[in-house]
Formats: sequence, structure tokens, C-alpha cells
Amino acid sequence: MGKKIEEPDVQVDELALSLVGWQVENVRARLVTESFDGTHFQEIVVSGTARFLREDWTDRFSADEDDDYPPTLLLGLSPVERPDAVSYTPALLETIKKASKRPVRFSQTSSTWETSQRVRPEQIALQVTAFDVGETDLDLTWPGTRSKPLPVELME
Repeated sequence: MGKKIEEPDVQVDELALSLVGWQVENVRARLVTESFDGTHFQEIVVSGTARFLREDWTDRFSADEDDDYPPTLLLGLSPVERPDAVSYTPALLETIKKASKRPVRFSQTSSTWETSQRVRPEQIALQVTAFDVGETDLDLTWPGTRSKPLPVELME
């Protein structure tokens, strides 16, 4: 019985972030494990600092109003051996005016998952990225064992 806190690596997708105007720094993650009689309850906490650079956001799907919102800053979580099973959650919701005035702190905690085999930090792929999408209704969760990749076909 006990609590263990470890630090998994976090990849910051600087290219994707820069294309939509985000600059992200000081990102840290914690893998929190509480164990009871061979059962492990785990969650991930990710925090960092972000600043929106309005002049770097050239392709956009919304107007350039101060009260409008920049592209969603996202956190991605997946097992290292299954990068196709990534789950995303919004990391920051702030207006263009506030996010471009000064750096803004963000912090997100995943859903807690239960497992008999503890997930180690080196088994976790964490990413900070951004896409220019209007809305996301997502949750940062550890994927189940029954997921499988689906083919995607892009058409113009």
C-alpha cells in the first residue's frame, strides 16, 4: 500500500504549435500511482505555460477578434507501443486577448484508471500539440485494450 509519483517525458510538438500561434514552455508531467493489495490506481497530471502569438496564426478558421479563442491547445496520451490509441483533451481555453498578453499556466489531470500491472513512465507517450479545430469534446484517458486502428481516407 502506498503512493508513488514519477515523471514521464512530455513531447512538445513545436512545429504544430508554432503553425497555429502557440509557444509552450515548462511542461512537466506526473504519473501518480496508488497501490492497494496488488491493484494500482493511476492518473497523469500535466502542467505548463503557454503564450499565444497572434502574428504566427496565419491560416485560421475563425475571425481575428480579441474576444475570440485561439486554436485549442491539446494534451495527447497513449501507450508508447500503441501510438494509434492516443486520447486528447483540451489543455487551455483562453481568449486571444488574454493568451497573447502574457504567458498563461495550464494544468490537466487524466481520468484515473485501475490496473493489476502498473504502467511505468517509459510506457507512456505524452504530447502537447494543437490543431485549428472549432470544438473538441475529449477526455484524457488511458486507452482500453479493445481499441484498434481504423483506416482514414482523405478526400478533397
